[in-house]
Amino acid sequence: MGYVGSAAASALIGQADAKKAVAVAFRNRWRRHRVSSELKSDITPKNILMIGPTGCGKTEIARRLAKLADAPFIKVEATKFTEVGYHGRDVDSIIKDLVDASIAMVRTKLKEQSQAALTALVERKLLSALVDQGVGGVEGGAAAWAQWAQLNYSPAALPPALNELRARLRAGEDL
Repeated sequence: MGYVGSAAASALIGQADAKKAVAVAFRNRWRRHRVSSELKSDITPKNILMIGPTGCGKTEIARRLAKLADAPFIKVEATKFTEVGYHGRDVDSIIKDLVDASIAMVRTKLKEQSQAALTALVERKLLSALVDQGVGGVEGGAAAWAQWAQLNYSPAALPPALNELRARLRAGEDL
């Protein structure tokens, strides 16, 4: 069944045929995206329509598939929507909800990606401030720190005293 099938199988109980069909459809979609641009116009995209009674797992399969595809997911109750101008929610709000979900997903992903870089930057600034104040007994003081920080921020290239200071900083010890 592959990665998608095994991921769905580990998270969902039952619905073996549905999980297999969704895994195959997802694989085919992935393959269509990898084909050359000349052939893309000849390939018709296929959609998946899941039909079943309430509580059989349609939403959960779709939610897990969206997570694997790194795509936004919204659940819409069609009975709440009406034509434009009537009392109820406008059908256009489905697109707005999907765009809002996409924006939130991208925002979360960017926060996660920038977290490591921000942590390293804060650590670098703290170590620089501590060295400037003479904390940690680093030989060469600020000059040694500045030379190391300008070249690269590789812990392997960090002078031993600064590496020890960095470890104490990460451990939350008093400096």
